[in-house]
Amino acid sequence: AALTGAAVSADATLGRVLVARLSDGSLEAVDLTAARYLHEASALAAEAEDEKPSLPSSRALVPASSSSNANDSDAALRAMEALPPLHEVIAPLLRQVASGLSGMGKIVGTTTKPSAVDAAGLASALETKARCERDVLLPLAELREATAARAAVLDDMRRSQREQLDALRAVASELRERLQAGAERCAEAKEATEELSERSAAVLAASRDLVPALTGAEREYAAQLRRYGAQFSKWEGAVERLEGEAGAACDLMQAGGAV
Repeated sequence: AALTGAAVSADATLGRVLVARLSDGSLEAVDLTAARYLHEASALAAEAEDEKPSLPSSRALVPASSSSNANDSDAALRAMEALPPLHEVIAPLLRQVASGLSGMGKIVGTTTKPSAVDAAGLASALETKARCERDVLLPLAELREATAARAAVLDDMRRSQREQLDALRAVASELRERLQAGAERCAEAKEATEELSERSAAVLAASRDLVPALTGAEREYAAQLRRYGAQFSKWEGAVERLEGEAGAACDLMQAGGAV
């Protein structure tokens, strides 16, 4: 899937988490703090291998504070894979300790008094002590240093993840509070809408009651007026016709009297 977008959390604690969205809709979260530790540890591990190939240095497990932050998610993933497992780091040390112990043979006590030890006995004791320090004690010290360094890295990562978990819990709690507040506002808005609907229905009913209504007598009177108007229209035409005929008759009578 191809990368379609990426965002970094704006929270002070979660700002070290990179969230990438892929083309298939899935989300990938990258812990930049852990990636930084792993990236710096892998860089130091590579330097230690160049300096001493036969014995991995415990410094490879300690993050360097002067290194820059790892902002590239691909580089962070490669750094996670580049950090050697702990068993690979301590295996050469364990083999060196086992080889040193097997090469020393069985150390037994002596019946010679210390005051009677000669030069050969003293040289043998010193040589045994040197081999024990070189082949056993020194690898054991480096083994302890390596395990302590890895424990410190894991503890830093644990603290970082704990901080992020606490921040996520705080964000989740805040989101729950906001969701609850939003639900309460929605309930209040719904209640207000229902109240406005009831008021609108009451106003509509009251407005219908205020519309003027005619009584039966008033409707009958109005119908009678309409009938009178129609009758008047008819009579008006007849009167006009009679007036015309009367005028014509008067004109004829006046004309006959003049003759």
